[in-house]
Amino acid sequence: MKFNVDGLARGKSGMAGVGGVLRYSRGKVLCMFSLHVGIQDSNTAEIMAIEKACQLCIFNPMLEGREFDIVSDSKVAISWVYKEVFGNFKHVNFVYNIWDILSCLEGTVVTTILELLTPL
Repeated sequence: MKFNVDGLARGKSGMAGVGGVLRYSRGKVLCMFSLHVGIQDSNTAEIMAIEKACQLCIFNPMLEGREFDIVSDSKVAISWVYKEVFGNFKHVNFVYNIWDILSCLEGTVVTTILELLTPL
């Protein structure tokens, strides 16, 4: 199953929202979310979108025991998830929550859409 997520903000720091769609491999939609997240920058919105997808994957009993690909278009947010670099202090709780959830979701991968489009 693939969870496509995105976060956006109006301006450098402004009104922001997050959203995502979870689909089976054949494209059938299982779950969607769309939330207003207050005034944020785009990187914070992206990490919040990844966190929300992780929460929906682990806390939904219908999805228990499944593996997921969580796909974002943000290389910055993905680098935080994989500890390559780290955002500022306000991102710590989001990233720690993601790490905790991913440790329980065996086989789940968080990746960028750009990696999926790169030819082998």
